Amino acid sequence: MTLFKLREIVLTASTGALQLRGRSVIRTYPASSLSFRRISADKRFHAGILEDPAHPPPDDMWVMTDDPREAPNEPTDITIHFEKGIPTKLVTPRGEHTDSVDLFSTLNKIGKIHGIGRIDIVENRLIGLKSRGCYDSPAMTILRLAHLDLEGLVLDGQVRALRDLFVTPTWSSLLYNGMYFS
Repeated sequence: MTLFKLREIVLTASTGALQLRGRSVIRTYPASSLSFRRISADKRFHAGILEDPAHPPPDDMWVMTDDPREAPNEPTDITIHFEKGIPTKLVTPRGEHTDSVDLFSTLNKIGKIHGIGRIDIVENRLIGLKSRGCYDSPAMTILRLAHLDLEGLVLDGQVRALRDLFVTPTWSSLLYNGMYFS
């Protein structure tokens, strides 16, 4: 998260990102010492034009996806292998990918070219505020949709209904509010 002040910039990074133990690390820098970027560390805008839902997100905001209107007319056929619900292998026209980072990176590249993974939503923040969020995450979008297809093939309809009623909203809320280990 990046917070902008008038004369200084306060940067907050989780300890996981910095490979440290303990609480988040907060550093303050004079604004003159940094070059400004319009996109925060999590690749989304937090103010300005996004405050008005009548305005579409600016084209230069999307960094992980190409414009879907410019996507190729020909699809890229892929196969994703799952073991116990975890993606373990990706087969593309250019080869196989079994390393998890390579698999994810390759899906990001394929999704980027095809304009997959954009979302423009109004979120309900933990503190009760509404906030418009625009995200692009090609690999996660592809994996989530593939996993939903897999679930449709192997899960009983009543089990899926129970999952959608209880597990999905509860787990989503915990993750969204940063309560990963709660």
